[in-house]
Amino acid sequence: MSETLDLLRRHRAGLDSAANELFLRHSATALEIVRARLRRDNPLRAAMESQDVLQEAFGKAHAGLDRLQLHEEGQFIDWLARIIENTIRDVARTQGRMKRDPSRASPLDGVAEQVAATPSPSAVAMGVELAERYATALEGLDDAAREAILLRQHAGCSYRHVADALGLVTEAQARAAVSRALATLAERMDVAR
Repeated sequence: MSETLDLLRRHRAGLDSAANELFLRHSATALEIVRARLRRDNPLRAAMESQDVLQEAFGKAHAGLDRLQLHEEGQFIDWLARIIENTIRDVARTQGRMKRDPSRASPLDGVAEQVAATPSPSAVAMGVELAERYATALEGLDDAAREAILLRQHAGCSYRHVADALGLVTEAQARAAVSRALATLAERMDVAR
């Protein structure tokens, strides 16, 4: 059984710390997804921090954790990515209606602070310069290519899942889409040197 599925099972069995462990385990990947969604050209980026989106998304995810049904590891990140996308949409609507109220923010048992203090594994492994080139190149991809990379490379989803998410019929089409997206990403990273 995967660690994600085990943590979810332990949470349902009443172990209070299991949910925090689950979110902490996936926090770096979730933060990368938030940052990819809040691209530099997104007007929301100036109005809110990636950590704020992550905290709000984790709160919504925590509320729905008991209803979540998973069959494979990658489904958790895909579910979390949809919550992040919906959170960004909700914030966009709210920003259009009223000013942000800082008194509504509340910590999720220290998870946000731990995420903020911990560099993502990819940033540590690739180095700051390479990570910046990667993020810039990823932001420059079209939505379908970026989604293909986020689902397969970041979330570890199966090609079947990538195909379903992108509206493709076969896994072979998903493999081709991921391959094209990675080739385009590599070209953009090479140009950014």
